[in-house]
Amino acid sequence: MRFTFLIGTIKIVGIILIVLVIAIITFLYFSSINSTITKGTGYELTIGMSQNEVFKRLPNALEASGMKDLNTPINVNVYIGVDAPQKQLKVALKELNYSSLDNASKWVFFIDSNYFFDRLTLEFCDKKLCKIERYRLYFELP
Repeated sequence: MRFTFLIGTIKIVGIILIVLVIAIITFLYFSSINSTITKGTGYELTIGMSQNEVFKRLPNALEASGMKDLNTPINVNVYIGVDAPQKQLKVALKELNYSSLDNASKWVFFIDSNYFFDRLTLEFCDKKLCKIERYRLYFELP
């Protein structure tokens, strides 16, 4: 009698653990974002906008990306070419000036949120927005 009770308890605990693992994986899958936009509009920005227009719309874009407080300092990597970032800035959005981002081929904004990885990447081709990438995960999955 005691043996069958133990087997039944082990089965119930096993089922609960399996359901829990499936629920966590499902949550992580549906809460993550990994998207690339090369045509149309996304995050309050339109492909083909000039760098200056994109800069003017940055508060809207970052707010649409989930940034809650635009007065909080944000980390920005500015790329001139395809190599390592030429500039790494940590400034509040209201203190960011266009001259620090001008002539760059890519702007990467690291959004301060509850997620471990949360960034918005804007790429420019001939000073026009040509790609918007959004990446968000709670933690890196293998």
